[in-house]
Amino acid sequence: LISCDAATVTCTAAIGPLPAITHGAAITACAAAGAHVIVCAGTTATVFRIGHTLEWVDTYTYRAKATACSICVCNTHLARAAVTTADGHIHIDGTDIVGMSPRKVERLGVGHVPEDRNKHGVVGAFTITENLVLNGYYRSPFSRGWVMRREPMVEQAERLVEAYDVRTPGTEVTVSTLSGGNQQKVVVARELSRPLKLLIVAQPTRGLDVGSIEFIHSQIVAKRDEGCAVLLVSAELDEILSLADHIGVLYRGTIVAEMPRDEASRNRLGSLMAGAEDPGPPEQPDAVEEMV
Repeated sequence: LISCDAATVTCTAAIGPLPAITHGAAITACAAAGAHVIVCAGTTATVFRIGHTLEWVDTYTYRAKATACSICVCNTHLARAAVTTADGHIHIDGTDIVGMSPRKVERLGVGHVPEDRNKHGVVGAFTITENLVLNGYYRSPFSRGWVMRREPMVEQAERLVEAYDVRTPGTEVTVSTLSGGNQQKVVVARELSRPLKLLIVAQPTRGLDVGSIEFIHSQIVAKRDEGCAVLLVSAELDEILSLADHIGVLYRGTIVAEMPRDEASRNRLGSLMAGAEDPGPPEQPDAVEEMV
């Protein structure tokens, strides 16, 4: 059990009592050893890992004031944290999505290509066909009432495998047998093959070969050209400079600078990412191959 008053967090788990952590917050949660806990106070969220000690993981700062939070079973981010904001809102076409379930957000036209495809993008033991309907299996034509219809799923999988150039002997092989680039293409195909209003893409080309990188970049640009808003999160400076129209730089969880593409350079972005003083816009933008 993890609980706290206005100043102290105390923890007792199956492995015995854990040391108290001083932190202003209001949280009551339950967790097993190895889970992650998020403690919110004001505009700061701190992540702890429960082990033989209560281990600090990372600290994040938000513009919205957090008033409550819950356990986040994750690594070092808050992607699945249940955080209730007091004065912050996220709107999609006028609909506030704070506290909404992922399915409801997805129905509003939001697509997501996660940073870690193996943990959050695909199910390795599932086939390509099954992975391509993970967020739509309950809709027609894939389901009728409580019955899932296999034929439409296979037809869609064959069409997307060809359209997105997924190198595979067939759609009924498990995704775990594919290369990293082809696994990423499965994720991209699933998310981009439907009408979207907002596409959130995190580290889309990490660890991929040149051919896969170029293909995925072209698909992101094509979605932008359709009128979809794209939020790209990446640590690859060339990727940012070649794809982005407007750039925001994060340092320790806070946006420290925003600029149009023509005011950005590798030197300026790198300095800001490291927490250094802003050197200002370059006299001439860096030469990069732009995806147009």
